[in-house]
Amino acid sequence: KKIVCDANNNIYVAGEFSSVIDIDPSATVLNITPIAGANNNYFIAKYNTNGLPQWGKAMPVEPNICTHNNAIYLAAYAKDSMDYDLDNGAYYLPTSSYYKMFVAKYNTNMQLIWAKQFQDSSYSLVSNIQFNNQQNIIISGEFNNYGGSIFDFDLSANNYILNTDTIGLYDYFVAQYDSNLNFKNAFALNQTKYGFITSQDVDANNNVAICGYFQDTLFLDPLSPTTMAISKGEWDLFAGKYAFAAPTATSSIIKNNSIVVYPNPVTDVLNINNTQSLPYTIYNNFGQNVACGFCTNKLQVSTLPSGIYFLQLGIHKIKFTKQ
Repeated sequence: KKIVCDANNNIYVAGEFSSVIDIDPSATVLNITPIAGANNNYFIAKYNTNGLPQWGKAMPVEPNICTHNNAIYLAAYAKDSMDYDLDNGAYYLPTSSYYKMFVAKYNTNMQLIWAKQFQDSSYSLVSNIQFNNQQNIIISGEFNNYGGSIFDFDLSANNYILNTDTIGLYDYFVAQYDSNLNFKNAFALNQTKYGFITSQDVDANNNVAICGYFQDTLFLDPLSPTTMAISKGEWDLFAGKYAFAAPTATSSIIKNNSIVVYPNPVTDVLNINNTQSLPYTIYNNFGQNVACGFCTNKLQVSTLPSGIYFLQLGIHKIKFTKQ
């Protein structure tokens, strides 16, 4: 399922298997054995420039792989207990009731250097990992904030919280870290149902291109609620190219429950605990733009027909009911 080369033209292959496999195409045998008790089994194997296997390892999750500066980086998501040391040791991180993404670094012999897991109480899935030419890790995937919980992209004592869509199951993200997974930047693309980022690539100017598929409505610009794609079928494809902006100031990052609208349901006027003028857009339940402009702490909605609406206020999105 995955194949990459390092700077020395060694080849790393990752895939899925269900019983003992011989990864040596010659008469020599080099077997990989499934992990006992694992629901699924995946492997990663190294071959030299002549296609001869150097080693093979089994793991219980599907890895996304890249190489950088004589190291192998794996990104995946796990729910159950997992030993991140694929050699002879043992290194476990806390389990979760949700799927959690992680990034782990190994040397070229697949000996663990470090493994770090995102431990918020919400779902996250990583689909891609690679380095740009500024020596930064770029990962992309999906996340959500189920049940009022939040997903923090910063693994340090600091927080970086991105607003998620209250309609869909989960939203897209692209995040940037240094080579030790110290946070640098991230942005999200909201969607009203669900879909997946299937591929990413980085150009010479460190712009990130992503593609995948979605249902219903996908908001294509993380800074503009009016730029969106509406599906014309069950599933539609999308592709986009993005540049990382400077990290958002802490005061404008949404934290859990930091934007409140009331009353909800509303008849005439929505009150908002907001003190600055922000662009707003109101979408109906079909993803159609029914009103837009600028507002601060009050928003007139008396002319809207009764129903469910979604208020995009700057980078925040709030669901409300008009009586």
